[in-house]
Amino acid sequence: GPGGAGSRARGAFPGGGGVNAGRGRSSPGAGRRGPGRVGAAMKFTAIRDLIPAAGCRLTATAAPAMRVARITKWGGPLELAEVPDPAPGAGEVRVRVEACGIGLTVVNCIQGQLGNDPAWLPRIPGHERVGIVDAVGEGVDPARVGRRVVAYFYLVCGSCRRCLNAQDSLCERFRGNVGVAIDGGYAQRAVLPALNALPV
Repeated sequence: GPGGAGSRARGAFPGGGGVNAGRGRSSPGAGRRGPGRVGAAMKFTAIRDLIPAAGCRLTATAAPAMRVARITKWGGPLELAEVPDPAPGAGEVRVRVEACGIGLTVVNCIQGQLGNDPAWLPRIPGHERVGIVDAVGEGVDPARVGRRVVAYFYLVCGSCRRCLNAQDSLCERFRGNVGVAIDGGYAQRAVLPALNALPV
């Protein structure tokens, strides 16, 4: 299952060392779920082109808020915004993000190459994140609060025959990827299924 996933330090956004939590792959984008290279429709040429310019205007909310970098259309640029703090639901944890990596798979995700459902927008990218659990939802052990975790890329069930045979990237109830089907780590806090929060 996902508990066997390895991790390795990588470059970070917005600071520090990020984490790649893929299982047995050089990049999660290299799996069967999505392409491992950028397609011809790419609208920018460098990772730095994804990062909003310093001092750009924030989209604000009146609710208790956190700062995020998000996309509002697949293939669009990252935009700075303030959004309400997320609350963990049943079976989920909330992570105070310490660092989140920038890499080619993030470009694939933003371009919509790993899923482009309009219902998923706006979306906060960033799957290679590490941080501290600061809240848990119903059914999650409260002792997890205060633990440092990394995010596992694949949203899997953990109970089908594939998952139970250490083939969780082929999960029969696969729901997509962190940073694509659910919000990622280009935020101050992010919610994650407890199964995908791997202790380090």
